[in-house]
Amino acid sequence: MFTQKDRQTVDTIDSYARHLKAASLSDNTIASRESAAYMLNDYLAEYYSLNLTTEKLSEIKGFMLDDWHQTLNISPASRNLYVGNIKAFFGYLVQAGYLGKDPSEILKKTKVIRNDDEDDEGDRLAYSIDDAVALINVKLNPSVDARDRAIVATLLAGGFRASELCSLNVGTYRALKNGRLYVKRKGGAWKWVYLADYATEYIDAYLAQRPNAKDDEPLFLSNEGNRFSRSTLYQRLKKRQKFLHLETGVHITRHTFLTEINRRNSLTVTQKLGAHSNPQTTQIYINPTTDELRDAANSVSWGKKLGKEKVAVNE
Repeated sequence: MFTQKDRQTVDTIDSYARHLKAASLSDNTIASRESAAYMLNDYLAEYYSLNLTTEKLSEIKGFMLDDWHQTLNISPASRNLYVGNIKAFFGYLVQAGYLGKDPSEILKKTKVIRNDDEDDEGDRLAYSIDDAVALINVKLNPSVDARDRAIVATLLAGGFRASELCSLNVGTYRALKNGRLYVKRKGGAWKWVYLADYATEYIDAYLAQRPNAKDDEPLFLSNEGNRFSRSTLYQRLKKRQKFLHLETGVHITRHTFLTEINRRNSLTVTQKLGAHSNPQTTQIYINPTTDELRDAANSVSWGKKLGKEKVAVNE
């Protein structure tokens, strides 16, 4: 496959990317949809000698897209993301007049069934206080520890979503005012987001390694020197979580933040910090920790009473 630098620009994909930018979608969303389109373009070129340019669009058939879909040897959730991105791309092509009929209608998302024993269920729980502290402070690699600790501290200090954290620039942090950052949140709206004071120590320690960082540079750089993507963020965080035997996922940090805020404040305050228009949405994020669930199960009165007695064994 071609690399980002090698591949030639495709006019329809370029037009689509400009359309998404005009719609004020996040940089990460635009990059994800653009990448999926180029991935499909490369597949069509290799197997059907076609591409997604204006001249070749009418020759693309649904079975070709279905064949491409079958080659995606990834998790159902990731496959669904690609399908959604491609369907959105072709939907734009029809609306913009490039195509009369949408060949991506053949693509169907896979139903994702979550079982109680799946690891990713942890993404809907919350960490204990000790787990949160350990996740921030654990040191695994001296070359990136300062950055990774700053990332986790930031996630847990403001309830940031993955896309929001990845979109932060150095200048955004330097403009921190009264404990608030001006951040582009889910849906494209710019809002003030509170950042707990403790996180600044971790971020400052990381930026001390980048004394010449400019305001328009990403706040967090990948090992290759690029802006963090959501997948890169997930992988970096997963290393720390696995090392500590914790539930994996990025969104669990947002659940943890809002759960802890709600323990100590009103639902109104939690809703405000979560930037939710509906308190019912906020309540979804307020989750017990695994320790709390175990303690609750052990709190039943008969359990306590039985615990004081020896169980008779029938012979």
